[in-house]
Formats: sequence, C-alpha cells, structure tokens
Amino acid sequence: MDKIEILTRLSSSKQILSPFAFLPEVKKQGHTAALDIGVLKKSLEYISMVQNPDMIYSINLYKSTLCGECTHQSIRELLEFYKIRAGRIVFEILEDDAGSGCPSQLESTSPFRIFPIQRQQAIIHNKKPLIPDKVHDRRICPCKEMPHLILNESMQRFKDIYGMLFSVDDFPSGTNCMHNVYKMQGISYVKIDGIWLRNMLENFRIEFQESEWEEIFLREFHKILLEVRRIHPYVIFIVERVEDEDLFNLFSKIEEIQYFQGYFFSKTKDINDIEGEIAEHNIKGV
Repeated sequence: MDKIEILTRLSSSKQILSPFAFLPEVKKQGHTAALDIGVLKKSLEYISMVQNPDMIYSINLYKSTLCGECTHQSIRELLEFYKIRAGRIVFEILEDDAGSGCPSQLESTSPFRIFPIQRQQAIIHNKKPLIPDKVHDRRICPCKEMPHLILNESMQRFKDIYGMLFSVDDFPSGTNCMHNVYKMQGISYVKIDGIWLRNMLENFRIEFQESEWEEIFLREFHKILLEVRRIHPYVIFIVERVEDEDLFNLFSKIEEIQYFQGYFFSKTKDINDIEGEIAEHNIKGV
C-alpha cells in the first residue's frame, strides 16, 4: 500500500450512503464548499495523529473550493494548523463542479453535518514513467471552457507555500476532459476514470474481432496517455476501478501506467480500521 484516497460517506443509524445518494442534494443546496472543508478538516486531523510519515493521502476537492476567496483562506488555515509535512497531501480535482458558498456562511443554515470519512483504497506501484512523443489531436474534447488562470494560480500558491501535490480525477470525464487538462499547470497525477475505461473496453469488444480488439484498444489508449504526457511530461498515471486480475493484467501492458487503484487490491474500509494495515506496511517496508 503506497497511497490512500480519503472519500466521504453519509452514515445514519440504518446504513452508510455513498456520494451518489447525497451529493446531488448537496450541490442543489449550494453546500459543496461546506462538505469539502469539513472533509479536509477531518482528514488532516486524522493524518496528523497517525504515525506513518511516508504515506501519501489524496483528498477530493471541487475547483470552486480551491479558487473561492473564503474557501481558499479556510484551506490555508487548516494546513497551517495541522502542519502536515509537504508532499504528503494530494488534492484531487473533481471532474465536475458546482457553485459553492462560503462555509462560514453555511454553518447555521446547512442541513448537513460534517460527514465521517469512511473510505480508503490502496494503490500499488507498478512501473516507472516514460517520456512520450507527440501523437494526439488536442481538439479531442470540445467541452466548456473553465477559468484556468484562476485555478492555476490557486494551485501554484498551495504548491509554493505548503508543498501540495495535485491530481486530476476521473480523466477524461466532465470538466477534466483533454481540452481542460491541456490548460492545467503543475499537476502531478492523472487518474483515469474507471467507468469511462470500461465503456471504452466494451465498445472495442463489440466493434472488433476477438483476436484483435485488445491490441487495438491498447494502442488507442496508449495514444491518449502519450498526448497527455506531451503537455505534462512528468505526470504519473493511475487507473481507477481495477476490480479483477484480468483488468490488472491488461493495463499492466501499458508502460505509461505506474499505479492502479481498485477492489482487486483493497475494498473500501472505515479509515479507523486501516491503522493496523499501515503499521504492517511500515514494518515490512512494502
């Protein structure tokens, strides 16, 4: 286990809900900033107490939370208070976004409490990065423009002052399409959307013969990764939702992929239950 991604779950007396169940209402009510800041606070509090100095943690944030004036200040205050060593925190930039109010303005009216953090997934290391050549047309994704200058300036401040790392989540879906990733600066990781990959795989299985679909799929997927590397030469690729050995073996054939994440390696767990695994990781040096 090299990295841990921290996500949210809404817990009640009867069940634990995934974000698919509650995020639409959170967005509708304009409370994404309150959710982001609450999750970040709980995450940093946990990380500051666990004795695992080499573990890297990923935390999801909306673009509007990173760029908002008051939310930007809230993030800075939390980072300064918990004083986590530089390089241990990766902010994952989500693939969609919603307008968000300032958390301080929402505390008295928000019907949502701070959600307990109840998920982690292991990511294992595989291969070293390569520097690619130019292959792909940047017009692959004609999606809506976003304020890249503001986002890039905000990311650069966090990198310069606190040593934050940044990851693009669920590429190439939503606003994290190829067109927008071209304009982002200073990203360290690109996480490939597992649902998008599965759909792409299924389309190739249908369109091509059994003896050739895999080779064609790998070639075309490889071109996409090479094009990202042309703009971001040192970015690290992570494939999400690797749920079985067949998928792992398939994507292992692509040298540009360095990390994998999914149920094949670790299922979701309460964050309080993984301290033993982290301790074992540190003892064995895995």
